[in-house]
Amino acid sequence: MRISLVLFLSAMTFFGIGCSSLVQTNISEDGPTGLDSETGLLVGSVTAPHAGRYHENVQFFYRSSGDQANPLGVLTSGTSHKYLTPYISSCEEEGIGEHCGRLFAVHLPAGQFEFFRIRIGDIFQDILPVEFPVTRGEAVYVGNLHTVFCVGQARQSRGAILGADISVRDDYVRDAGLLREKFSALQAIPIYKRLLPEASWRVRVSYEPFDWGTCAAVTQPSVSAIRKPVW
Repeated sequence: MRISLVLFLSAMTFFGIGCSSLVQTNISEDGPTGLDSETGLLVGSVTAPHAGRYHENVQFFYRSSGDQANPLGVLTSGTSHKYLTPYISSCEEEGIGEHCGRLFAVHLPAGQFEFFRIRIGDIFQDILPVEFPVTRGEAVYVGNLHTVFCVGQARQSRGAILGADISVRDDYVRDAGLLREKFSALQAIPIYKRLLPEASWRVRVSYEPFDWGTCAAVTQPSVSAIRKPVW
């Protein structure tokens, strides 16, 4: 039993270190913004309501525009449990309402970036890159990345989330208020609204399940399935 526990904790440490660069890192809740003439803030929210008794953490991967080899970071719909792997998440953000969600306020170098991949549980899928700018000295709200799960039967004996429909929503009034409550430094600066280009993504599992369930209306996913990345 003791050996099994040691192996488990070692594995958690390994995965935590290996994925540390791809864990959402917000600015300090009580510290400065860190803004200067070369940096900006990306702010907004990610939400993903439960689908009955089913739920998964949703992750949006981003990188510098055109940099195929180096994912830069991730935005997530859930917060990580303190002592477990980052992929086991909980819904702890206050003020989001009935949704499981998370605010983001991420400090980045000024420049052009793009979202290029979505993960829902064990589903990794690429999307056509959606670009967004990070502006020097500004906090810019890009929207609420909102997920609606669809559920079917992966096998005859097991139901599961088989995909999701994702959209960019304008929840500026709600989110700007919550962001200022959560991050004290944002109370003293304007939050500019520049929503992501209108996008509608349909994510589906890459295999043929026993029953597509509420996913049945979609015959072709709008993103490409990939194998789990090495990073």
